[in-house]
Amino acid sequence: ILFYEESDKEKYRNDPLMHLLIEQPVGHFDFTVISAMGVITEGAAGTEMAATFARLDEARGVKVVRADTATLQSVDYNAACIERAVKAHVNTPWGWLGYSQGCANAFRAEALMLQGTPQQRALMEGFRCRHLLFSAANGSAHAISTEWKINQALVD
Repeated sequence: ILFYEESDKEKYRNDPLMHLLIEQPVGHFDFTVISAMGVITEGAAGTEMAATFARLDEARGVKVVRADTATLQSVDYNAACIERAVKAHVNTPWGWLGYSQGCANAFRAEALMLQGTPQQRALMEGFRCRHLLFSAANGSAHAISTEWKINQALVD
């Protein structure tokens, strides 16, 4: 486990539940993470968690690719962006990291690839795990209501 603050590392080391975790061997891993950020994002150019992603690459050799998801777009639009990131960047075992609304987007991408064409299903062959941070996997009321309001304004 990577910690930014040494005091956090000691706090968790002293927690008896931490002794139940399986220690990972030292070294680099042949693994790629596709990240999907929340409702407000700058997609592939964003900087959310950049320092953490850099430490993960340096300490473990894990590459993190930011999917080029967009602000105020539908779940299906952002799911397609995540699928494009998988197609373009994944040639290792991989997993996705969702943050807030990015969790819903990533779950949708996963479902579309699993249920899709043979080429889409092949993208999931190396899939290993998912990690949800501050999940809005059931959707974001802000995003859903904003999409509805914009659609209603366009119709009116």
